[in-house]
Amino acid sequence: MRNFSGVCFLFLFVCSITSALALGPTRDKAVNSPSSENFLRRAYHASVVLGDYLYIDGGELSQLVDGVPDDGFESHNRPNNITLSIDLSSSWKNATVAINLVPKGLAPILNHETLWKTPDRNSCFLWAGETSLLIYGSPPLEVWKFNIDNLGGGTWSPAPSSDTLFPHLLRQSTGCGVANGDTGFYTGGYTSGKTDFATSGQANIGREGIVSLNMTSGAWSNDSTIGLDEYGMIQSCVAVTLPAIGLDRSLIIILGDWGPPLWASQILPSRQMSLNNITIYDPHIGVWFSQTATGTIPGNRGNFCAVSIPGDNGTYEIFIYSGEISSTRKPYDEIYVLSIPGFVWFKADYPPQSPRIFHTCEVVGRRQLVTIGGLNHHYSPSIPNVWDVKDTFSQGLGIFDMTDMVWKDSYDANASDYRSPEVVKDWYAAGNQNSVNWQSKQVAISVNPTQAYIVPSTSPSTPTSSSTGLALSDRIALATSISFGVPGVAVAILGLYLTWRHYKNKAKNATVHQEETSPSPAEAESNPEPNTSSELRPANSLPSNSHTQLFNTGTLINGANAEASTRAETATGRTVVNNPGLRQRSGSI
Repeated sequence: MRNFSGVCFLFLFVCSITSALALGPTRDKAVNSPSSENFLRRAYHASVVLGDYLYIDGGELSQLVDGVPDDGFESHNRPNNITLSIDLSSSWKNATVAINLVPKGLAPILNHETLWKTPDRNSCFLWAGETSLLIYGSPPLEVWKFNIDNLGGGTWSPAPSSDTLFPHLLRQSTGCGVANGDTGFYTGGYTSGKTDFATSGQANIGREGIVSLNMTSGAWSNDSTIGLDEYGMIQSCVAVTLPAIGLDRSLIIILGDWGPPLWASQILPSRQMSLNNITIYDPHIGVWFSQTATGTIPGNRGNFCAVSIPGDNGTYEIFIYSGEISSTRKPYDEIYVLSIPGFVWFKADYPPQSPRIFHTCEVVGRRQLVTIGGLNHHYSPSIPNVWDVKDTFSQGLGIFDMTDMVWKDSYDANASDYRSPEVVKDWYAAGNQNSVNWQSKQVAISVNPTQAYIVPSTSPSTPTSSSTGLALSDRIALATSISFGVPGVAVAILGLYLTWRHYKNKAKNATVHQEETSPSPAEAESNPEPNTSSELRPANSLPSNSHTQLFNTGTLINGANAEASTRAETATGRTVVNNPGLRQRSGSI
């Protein structure tokens, strides 16, 4: 890793001077953790539960000073330059909760950062994010680690990397990240003059690829997002881990999307990823899948938060809260629950009172969701006072009981274990799991741990497709993977035979087709085969995948990426890896 300590110190010094010059007469009276009476809003931050504490880092906040909004900055908000923590080992009310202050030292002050929790829950890594619009400059390419002291405090320190891929990466913002085991993943978002020292002065440019850090070995990877959607780009999404259910490995679920804006020369059609199509990433093999969901489907949205928790009946629930639709920027106040393996949505029944965006949420205690901060609308010249509107949740902390599906104003450290909501249990008890229309064998095997979830064929003597939507060979493979005893062995033998016969016939047909369609030597010379090498391409080269072509103009979607990367190389002397169409790995991941 490059030695950025000097650059980092200069960056933080400039940030401090800029903040000091911009602050008005209330500078000395504004505090990092205002009282419940003075607190107004918090947003753009990150949060994580480590040990017995909830930690909040980064972002911005607003508050009252002498009864009026803090006028340190024109928009009445200021960067949060300290890490906060809240004790989860004892119960509290959001109006009177004690909040601890943890100095950040030289750690960067960022918006939209991601905190990757280590498996032991004693530390986290900081990645992604951008500097506030209130602060001049952009951060250097560094990773920071926070180690807790089990007393509500902790220490920030740089986490140097000797991985050869790391210096070629760019810090991104407004994508989504999650820790999966000992590896942190991040995808989507953009780079700009506020995200990375190498892209200083540049406009927002959407980025493909999913980067990951093995927090044990320090190895980095940059894998493909072809399969995420047709462009491999996403922003304002959420990512959650789905622990091993059917397989011996966990998966990653990607939800939501704010739709691509006009990023430099990247003119993308407006769209949001629908929440009736669940995107699944298997990080162990680098493959993307999708599965159609049913039930009460949430409207398309971005800038929401999500948590996941195992149910007591072999299910896994994902709770999403609030967010907004990009076309109207209208925020929601609603909670939906996605239950897996049913892939069915349910909506919590309560009157909307507190819509919000740019907030976070975490599982606390055993069955509670805590939401932290958020704005009730985007800041804009037509709505300039979004930071002046006092949050309906005291200290910006809302507590939702995920079992009873109700809001509360207090956290219960002694709450009973989480149980799936009754509406979820009733759905499975009615046998609805058998109606799931599986999109692929891989998804079905991944989320179905027992034979009870297999839908039998319509006739025992005449094998046909059933309501699972799987082909015969796929259903045989699925049943084999989760069956036991002598019947399972018999099915396995039959499955192997049918699979062998299927691929033998397929290979034979492919050979005949190849002979019929093989080009002449002249055609082959004028139309060489595309390069399928797994070697890294130069940063300013573009993959030959057809998905990079935009309509019929010949404009390449990631052409702006290549141009920006070239500028970044000139500015920093580092080669920027910007072709995630190929799987790029370094180290031992």
